[in-house]
Amino acid sequence: MKVSHAYQLLRNEIGASLLLEFSERDAYNSIANEVKRTLDGGDANHLMCVLEIRRVNKQDFFISLN
Repeated sequence: MKVSHAYQLLRNEIGASLLLEFSERDAYNSIANEVKRTLDGGDANHLMCVLEIRRVNKQDFFISLN
């Protein structure tokens, strides 16, 4: 479910956006912060592992990880 749809659903349930204690932008920011905290460099670390494995296994592949 998109953040905007979830926010609209909450707004419709409550009846007005003034009764919500956060804005739609706050919802987006909260989710973005959660994603950053959850990933914690995981994607970059995974990529480095893939490149290292390829470097070891493929004779014609070169990469400098320094």
